[in-house]
Amino acid sequence: MTYLFQLTLRQVTNSKKYKEIKPVTMININTVDVYHKGEFVYETVLMEKKFHEQYTDLFSIYDINLSYFKNIDYKTIKEGLLKDLALFVIDDENDSIKEIMK
Repeated sequence: MTYLFQLTLRQVTNSKKYKEIKPVTMININTVDVYHKGEFVYETVLMEKKFHEQYTDLFSIYDINLSYFKNIDYKTIKEGLLKDLALFVIDDENDSIKEIMK
């Protein structure tokens, strides 16, 4: 979070610039499911706890869960980017590089 705030604050040189701040997005690639919900991508925003309302749209964090691919057969994935990401978690001997390249 500190990195996210630093990227935002570096846009501010004086008090008038606060109205010109551009949104900042941070992308984390995780090898474990940090939220334990089985989703591939989690989007986190800054929310007020009691009223559960988004405080600002200046910050967003995307957590990409690579362990999502452990329950999916690599050969069934159609989309190119997903296939590329799935390579990072393949640990099955049957899914050798020669098999994957077919």
